[in-house]
Amino acid sequence: MKKIKVSGVVTAAVLLFLGVFFVANLKLAMGPAKKFVKRETDFKAMAEEVRTGYTSDDFKGKSSFINLNGLFARTIGQRVCNDVVLLKNDMLTLTMKRANMEKQANVLAELADYTKKLEIPFLYVQAPYKEDKEDSLYPTGVESYAYENAEELLQLLTEKQVDTLDLRPYLCETPELIDKYYNRTDHHWNFAGAFVGFQQIAMRLDQMFPEKNLDMTYTQPDQWESHTLEDWSLGSRGKRVGKWFAGVEDVTWYTPLFETEMSRTVPKWQNFFSGDFETANLRTKHIEEKDYFAYSTYSLYIGGDYPLVQHRNRKAVSDLHVLIIKDSYTSPVQAYLSTMITELDVIDPRHLTECTVAEYISRTKPDVVLVMMNPSVFGVSDYMSFGVDEALKAKEPELTATWKTSKDVKIEPSDNAYKQDSSITVKTGKTYTIRFKDVEFTDGTAEGVVISLYNTTTKTILDSGIFDLEYVRENGEFEWVFTTPKGSDKLCLRLYAGVPGETAGNGVIYKDVELLEWK
Repeated sequence: MKKIKVSGVVTAAVLLFLGVFFVANLKLAMGPAKKFVKRETDFKAMAEEVRTGYTSDDFKGKSSFINLNGLFARTIGQRVCNDVVLLKNDMLTLTMKRANMEKQANVLAELADYTKKLEIPFLYVQAPYKEDKEDSLYPTGVESYAYENAEELLQLLTEKQVDTLDLRPYLCETPELIDKYYNRTDHHWNFAGAFVGFQQIAMRLDQMFPEKNLDMTYTQPDQWESHTLEDWSLGSRGKRVGKWFAGVEDVTWYTPLFETEMSRTVPKWQNFFSGDFETANLRTKHIEEKDYFAYSTYSLYIGGDYPLVQHRNRKAVSDLHVLIIKDSYTSPVQAYLSTMITELDVIDPRHLTECTVAEYISRTKPDVVLVMMNPSVFGVSDYMSFGVDEALKAKEPELTATWKTSKDVKIEPSDNAYKQDSSITVKTGKTYTIRFKDVEFTDGTAEGVVISLYNTTTKTILDSGIFDLEYVRENGEFEWVFTTPKGSDKLCLRLYAGVPGETAGNGVIYKDVELLEWK
């Protein structure tokens, strides 16, 4: 009797199961097919609708199907599966097309010129990509141009006299560096690689601002404790091909051994986290359970990508105020950096709708603006306009008080979270500043308070200002600048008796509140 090879048995079994999954989800293809037969759509649109259906959450047993599909691809020796490339070192990545970087360079140079007009230093930080300088890790016949695109961009920025910091020599120039500093199944660097990026950025900031007294001991690895969970992670690329195409991996993260006291706010979602480094910066739900498809261990730091994140650290030695324009590579770096400076604001332009990047810079006047991008976001529309043209065309605003005298706003203790005072109405299409002297608690207590811009027509929160009470009392002013959207909806401000979700029973007086309109 002829023996059947094990690989053949595996292949046959996988094909059988893939067929079962296809039949079980046949209805996802039947609808688009019927529309095609009735000539309600063309073949290309039908194929795209079928593809969307088979990659959506409606697909029964989706994760099992992905795992089996990846196993089949690996069994037959495929190096590319669902656009994911298996590198020679068994890491996963996506390829990048060759691009003309002139437009990207012009946009960054324009932003640098704008900050220069405001007398604010600018630094472009080139984040790495899972691609070495010699392009030696890709299998035969597969080409990618992430390294070349970054090289061209840096050259153009140098010609335009924009200050740059290139992290690639420290993190991805050789295959050995990639093995050490990159997640195998994710497109991001690992947290050790992000720590190296943090060290280099901190060193450059220290060079730029020697008078700001950055405590560089925080950048030393012996000041941090490592934690590891084995076989716990399947990254963004691994989720496309399953756990059997290239395996799963460990996750190792770092927390400071030194004492910390800080806060982190996400104004869009009214999130306020205050306490030590772990409380402020870690979202542990992403590692509490081993579920390769439900969680992203990379989101352990910060929790994901948000329009605006504000870090405040009243215990930091340095009073440096940094603004970072980010992509997802920045998340662990901003967590590390938040231990060193008093104010760190981080904007993700892919999600920011409340104002433009240029407007935010003009309002907050940071000590330095950093833009950190990895090559996968080159040319993405949200990184191709930072609102500089609009900011330059706008006339210099004047502040005019809409209340002739300042007044206290009192919130009585109750189950109601906020004070919706009919006198705090705001117009559409305007920019305002609301400020107050302090917050006095008549009942209860809270570490922070929130003021929200509320659309009473649609009953939705549009934006929020969040105040870390102890930080502001020591380091700044109770002041929030916001812009209302255009339209005919009715808008107002809600003043909360603390942080939403933790206000029951609190009694609060906002002292000497002023509302001013920019004209």
